[in-house]
Amino acid sequence: MNLEGEVLFGDYTGRDTGRGMVGGIIPAAPGLEGWSAMPPNAADLGMGLISPGSRPATARSGCS
Repeated sequence: MNLEGEVLFGDYTGRDTGRGMVGGIIPAAPGLEGWSAMPPNAADLGMGLISPGSRPATARSGCS
């Protein structure tokens, strides 16, 4: 999003995509690159089920 909240890039898959990243990995290309991945048959692997235990934390989530 820019400072006004407008979405500058997006690609809706119609389902949970899995994981995604954005970063500057191609030095010759200006700006950042974005990519995502979803494991094959992820819908059949129990994805989305709540497991007992603590919630994983990230460096920016404020959780521990």
